[in-house]
Amino acid sequence: MTKSLVSGWYVLYVQSRQEKKAQRLLKEKGFDTFLPLVKKIRNWSDRKATIETPLFPSYLFVYISSDKNFYQALSLNEVCAFIKFGNQYARVTEEEVKDIKSIISTPNIDDVYIDNQTVTYGTKMSIKTGPLKGMNCEVIDCNNNNNKIRVRIESLRQDVIVQLKEKDLKIN
Repeated sequence: MTKSLVSGWYVLYVQSRQEKKAQRLLKEKGFDTFLPLVKKIRNWSDRKATIETPLFPSYLFVYISSDKNFYQALSLNEVCAFIKFGNQYARVTEEEVKDIKSIISTPNIDDVYIDNQTVTYGTKMSIKTGPLKGMNCEVIDCNNNNNKIRVRIESLRQDVIVQLKEKDLKIN
């Protein structure tokens, strides 16, 4: 790395199913981390269980404030690399972190998942009520007064999909 990093939230790629362990170990080293978790119902032959899984599998957000922090975060066995797009390390803005936290902490929102498919169609809207108020989104599916909306997390080039009632949306 030839120039100093800008302080902010960077995206670590970690070994499969090691997100929680990597987060714990980074926190023990004094890092500020964020691992968005969503609840999923898993069916087994003898039971059903609700488990928490990462919204972005194998991704962990870590706040980096110096070049030294950057290399310290890479020192864990569970960490593979920082995510890059071209020559740029993926950085998540404070607003995107706030938006993700709002989405995963809002009650009565079911079926939250990610989608990294770029969509060029659909109505551009914003959310007008509730804790997600003010977020811009795009309607990707309409049925029975329920709308699946797409909230773009641009720095990750992925979308978070949420189902909301039509009354909670307004056209931009």
